[in-house]
Amino acid sequence: MPFLPKCLKVTLAVFTFFLIGTTCQAKVLPGYIITQESDTIWGSIKVYTFNRYTGAWVFNGIDLEWCYLEATFKEKGEFWFKTYSPERIKEYGFTYKDQAYIFHSKNISTKSIYKRTRELKQFLNVIYSENGIIVYRHQKYAEGHHLYKFHTGETTFVPCYEFYISDGSCTLRKLKENHIFKHITL
Repeated sequence: MPFLPKCLKVTLAVFTFFLIGTTCQAKVLPGYIITQESDTIWGSIKVYTFNRYTGAWVFNGIDLEWCYLEATFKEKGEFWFKTYSPERIKEYGFTYKDQAYIFHSKNISTKSIYKRTRELKQFLNVIYSENGIIVYRHQKYAEGHHLYKFHTGETTFVPCYEFYISDGSCTLRKLKENHIFKHITL
């Protein structure tokens, strides 16, 4: 019988670790999506609390990195979440800690060598919107050559942001930093 309590402790520890791990992976927040037909559907958005590249948990917060790639949404009254790409919906949004997060699906021009990937549809985070002017933030990863890890020989990818502005039309203009004056210019 002394074996049973030890086995029970191990089972309880494994179960607790699994339970904590699965509940800490995402937060379910009230939100909405806007379909391509301009219908607004209310429900719940799943927002992740860990970084998909490093696997690190974001304690007491959310990782917006996922939000630039896809929206995981469940309509009110539905049981299962569905994942939406930027091609499938126009917009989605949610509120976390009294902060509204809105993402619009927009076409982004890239400098790809492949013709089919020179224009990609991406979710962009609305960071400013007033009088018809909208400023967006886009997150991407750049290879950090200056962050080369000599001890392992691995290349590090660092998150970086690009900013775009729109006057309400479908066209976006990329904002660039002027390295002499360190201010944003068109």
